[in-house]
Amino acid sequence: MGEERGNAEWLRQYNQTAHGKAHDRLLDFRKTGEVTVARVQVEELCHPQVPQRLRQELTHHLEGTHTPQVVLDLSEVQYVASAVIGALVWADTTLKARGGRLALAGVHWRLHELLELCGMGKLMPTFPRPEEA
Repeated sequence: MGEERGNAEWLRQYNQTAHGKAHDRLLDFRKTGEVTVARVQVEELCHPQVPQRLRQELTHHLEGTHTPQVVLDLSEVQYVASAVIGALVWADTTLKARGGRLALAGVHWRLHELLELCGMGKLMPTFPRPEEA
């Protein structure tokens, strides 16, 4: 627990400085039936540690669940670093290997354009709201 809290310090400081918010976790998980909605709690996914943290939190969640259907709710996110695309590909591949899928919801137009540019739009379905995924 102490190590996880220490690893989250950069996230709290980053959000407190940039947005006046302090979160210990990047994702907030909520199970709805057979689907887990993972809401991103920050407005920017630009910090160099974000891709690694995204992988860690998803891995930790998947270890404790039998629900490999995940909707990543990006409604709060305004900016995304290109390195995060790699983390999304990893999540999609990991979930598909478990017989599941990754869907994206609340995708900002900037991220949507980036996904289309990278050819990811066909791999990961996007929806306006988590309820529609």
